[in-house]
Amino acid sequence: MWTAAYIISIVVVNWLFVVVQPLATPFGDLYLATLVVGAVFVLRDYAQREIGHKVLLATLAAGAITWYMTTPALALASITAFAISEMADWAVFSFEGQHHVVHAFELLGQGPLHLEFAVVVEHREQ
Repeated sequence: MWTAAYIISIVVVNWLFVVVQPLATPFGDLYLATLVVGAVFVLRDYAQREIGHKVLLATLAAGAITWYMTTPALALASITAFAISEMADWAVFSFEGQHHVVHAFELLGQGPLHLEFAVVVEHREQ
């Protein structure tokens, strides 16, 4: 169940980056999808508990769906960002035998997903 929710959430967030126009702010464009990206990481943690590190396969599945629903560039950025995030999570938490979910930081959407945002911004400017 959590794995399906994780896959769907990645696809929905990527789709939101394409269909919802950013808000102009004095600090640059604000993509509203960035406000929900952190929730994807929480779902990833639950999916990882459900299927272990096979969650990378779920990330690839979400990327394939994104490829057909949005753009190849966004799909590649998304797969890359989530794979880096999963490998960092694996390196930091899995080898110590305990996985402490830090929901507050995940809900902020921090981390390698900034790569995805850069690709979306570059794609929109073309």
